[in-house]
Amino acid sequence: MKRTLPHVLLLALAATFARAGIDLAAIAPAGFSRGVVLTVDGYAKAEDRATLTNFPVLVRVSPAAIPGFDYADCLFGDGGDIRFLDAAGNLLPCEVDEWSPDGESLVWVALPRMTNGTEFALFYGAGDPGAPAAGDVWERYAVVIHGGDSIANSVAGGPVATAGSAYVAAAADAGRVGGGIRKS
Repeated sequence: MKRTLPHVLLLALAATFARAGIDLAAIAPAGFSRGVVLTVDGYAKAEDRATLTNFPVLVRVSPAAIPGFDYADCLFGDGGDIRFLDAAGNLLPCEVDEWSPDGESLVWVALPRMTNGTEFALFYGAGDPGAPAAGDVWERYAVVIHGGDSIANSVAGGPVATAGSAYVAAAADAGRVGGGIRKS
């Protein structure tokens, strides 16, 4: 079962460009035509417990969520030409959970260290983006379940087990992030 994690809100604000600590030109991978700085906002913990390591964050990709972003600038129809880098220019592992050029796409990114205000960069628009980052967004987790658009994506088409030995049929439902399942 996927662990419950604190909700992290990622914002890419126009003001971020003027005050960003990341120099996009200095870390841009060769061939990428577009880049934007993203900032982790909304995560607040006491200083002694503020830094999370190897933490997956959700990036909601859309023109509404990221000012200046346009799906037309992505050269791969499945999001295959997007890359995430940290402030030092290191590629970050990512997983495209849902790519929706007509709406909002969901992409998970593993940040090596995260606190409120952590910045990282999204690059897109490369005809040859090179290999994605080595590693897995979910390497610390035993099981990760993405709801998807159908029950088949979620539980391989089988019944959903409940407490004890009873089984219930599953039905597609809207989840907090993407698709979900519920007993019917």
